[in-house]
Formats: sequence, structure tokens, C-alpha cells
Amino acid sequence: QFATILDGENTRSVVYNDFYENSPLTASAGLDGFVIRNGWSDWKGAGIYNVNASPSLSNLTISNNYSEGYGAGIANDEISSPIITNVLITGNNASYSGGGIWNNDASSPVLTNVTLSGNRAEEGGGIYNDGNKDLPTIRNSIIYGNSSSINNLEEVKSYIRNSMVEGLHDVANGNISSVNPLFVEQPAFYLAPFATGDFRLRVESTLLNQGSGA
Repeated sequence: QFATILDGENTRSVVYNDFYENSPLTASAGLDGFVIRNGWSDWKGAGIYNVNASPSLSNLTISNNYSEGYGAGIANDEISSPIITNVLITGNNASYSGGGIWNNDASSPVLTNVTLSGNRAEEGGGIYNDGNKDLPTIRNSIIYGNSSSINNLEEVKSYIRNSMVEGLHDVANGNISSVNPLFVEQPAFYLAPFATGDFRLRVESTLLNQGSGA
């Protein structure tokens, strides 16, 4: 758990990266080692909202954010493909789609060592990809216990490596067939938004030491 908190106080998006297409935010900009919580949006991106923005997002906990529209945890819009590494995204609630992450308009983030659990939305509780050019790369990650997993899982599965995604039983690319990961404490998705839980793996979890390079 990271000690430095960025708090939206349930009144605003916590991190708002809105850039122009001819002058986008790149991965040279980074956010590292924060808790991002209590964000609120009436449309998109309560925790983090990226527009023409592809920053490096590392060592974050993104929780207890609420969007009345899309992308409660992270909303990636208009060619936004952040590099997301060692991040816990949990307890976020979007009224429409993308409880954890929402991708739109050729936005294809890269997720490595990411846990998405306990997120809630009408569609894509874990991840919602809005178009056929929104194809996240997912590595060494766990997506489990959300109101639903990934809305277009069949289209995205070839971009998933060495991960466990609820509903995915194809073990190609080093993936592990859908199984309960056995978190220490996993609040139910219907309680979202929340900022509780302990998403370390129990000693009896079959996922321990299974990631690439673990």
C-alpha cells in the first residue's frame, strides 16, 4: 500500500491529462507510488482521465472512484495508451462501462503486473474496449472478481500473456485457465465503490510464482 494519497474528495477527477493530438503527453511523463482515490466524474475518468495522453503509471492503487458514465478507475480516450505497471485497480464503479479501465478511439494501454478486482459497471466491469482498435496488451496480470471481465475477451485474448483472466480458459501464450486466485481479502464487486481489501495471494493460491520471470 502506498502512503501518498491523491484524493478527489468525491467531487472531481483525481488526475486529468487532457492534451492535443499534435502535442500529446508521452511515456516520459510518469506517475509513480500513489494512492488515487475518491474521484468522481459525471462523464469519463474519475480516477485518471487520459486524452491524447500515454503516461507511465507505476506502483499505484486506484480505488473507490465513481463515474456516472465511463472509466471509473482509468479512462483512456483519443489515442491514449499509457504504460501501466505494478498497479492495483479495485473498488471502482462506472454507471455505464469500464469499471476498472475504459479504452476508446484507438487507445491500447500496456498492462504489466496489474490486478483488477472488485470493479463494477453495466458492461466491462474489469475492462471495456469501445472499438476494434482498442486492444490492450496484458502481461503477468490478474483480472478476477469484477462485475464482468473484459467485454470483447475473444478479440483481446491474443494480446494476453502469462496472465489469469476470469472467463478465459485458453492457456496459449502462457496464460492460466480461469480460476479463483485466492486473494487474502476480496470484497464483492457489488459493494463498489470501496477502498478496502487485501489483494495479496494466499499461500495456497495456484497463481503464486506463475508469472513470466517470477
